[in-house]
Amino acid sequence: MLRNLTPMKIIAILLFLRIPVLFMGVFGIISEDIALVMFLIFTYLFTAMFIEKYSGQLTDYFITPTSIIIFLLAPFFGILTMNDDPTAYIRAIIAIRLVYVLYKKNYFKSTKINKSEYNPLNILLLLIFIGIFIQLEKYIGLSDIRLSELEPRRFVYEFMFQISFAVASEEPLFRGMMMGEMLKRKFRPALAILIQGGIFW
Repeated sequence: MLRNLTPMKIIAILLFLRIPVLFMGVFGIISEDIALVMFLIFTYLFTAMFIEKYSGQLTDYFITPTSIIIFLLAPFFGILTMNDDPTAYIRAIIAIRLVYVLYKKNYFKSTKINKSEYNPLNILLLLIFIGIFIQLEKYIGLSDIRLSELEPRRFVYEFMFQISFAVASEEPLFRGMMMGEMLKRKFRPALAILIQGGIFW
């Protein structure tokens, strides 16, 4: 099956899961629960298949070891925060298999870690951004959950819960796939960004 899966085919499948399948659930064409289950399981599965097949070319798709680690941990965070969610266990099985495949391919040994990801200045800027966001949320109310009022334990729980979902753990990889493929096909970067903006609104 992997042999016939080109990047464009995988991207098309992921787009189908993101738009028609979820919309069919919203408009009652199929059960909303079934639509969500299909989205969570198959999005994770096909993203894992992409990583497995193109493990030697992931930097061309802006996919780094850090994002792979987050992707692999996501279903286990889901089990810890929502242990009654059966999709988390299915995704965890997929993750375990992918870890084995990447280990056999020496992915984490052979891949050069992008040191800029762990640059102290970048980490400091990230922490400053998080602090600013929490303060803005405190006064403006950007969400129903007041981060500034959360106890540390609850904050960790909410963080793990959010990472367990596709929007945090899988969507960045999907964006990278799309950007990498569009640039390979000679799309202008500005146009590629606009297309992504329209899809990931």
